[in-house]
Amino acid sequence: SVPIVDRIAALGIQHVDYREVGSETDVKRILADAKANGTTYDEVFIAGHGTQNSLALGGYDRAKLETPAIKDDLYVDFSDFDDGDFDFAAVLKKGGRLIDLSCSNGEGADKADNLANRFSTTLTRDQTVVASQVPTNITYMDKDPSGHIHVYWMGNTPYLVQGQKSE
Repeated sequence: SVPIVDRIAALGIQHVDYREVGSETDVKRILADAKANGTTYDEVFIAGHGTQNSLALGGYDRAKLETPAIKDDLYVDFSDFDDGDFDFAAVLKKGGRLIDLSCSNGEGADKADNLANRFSTTLTRDQTVVASQVPTNITYMDKDPSGHIHVYWMGNTPYLVQGQKSE
């Protein structure tokens, strides 16, 4: 059993497509495959150890890795948004949401360069990024009448940012 999947299933969500990834390459491959197959989602969750400007994938300690290329592939950071490979808009339905469960990726909200704002550059204007502004843990989740999942973090109001791309 996977705790986040259990929480989502408890909300009555019938279909959960869960993928664990250990690198940016994995994320990009999954996005490309979903886009090629025409698969779209109401919500996509991404999670890892976060800071204002990075998200660690696979649980690695970046400082202990020797090879810069390997280090870079294990983290999502600002440089990863230059090539357009993080096409979350293509796999989210109209009105869909990218829910970033990582700590601090929304730190500074709209007054800072942070990972949540970078993710918003990959979404269309009718799609939304939801992210935490501080180091925190999820306290609970619920579903609103429209079917959107709401995440509540301990002592934290989530930062919501609309996508920036034209449809």
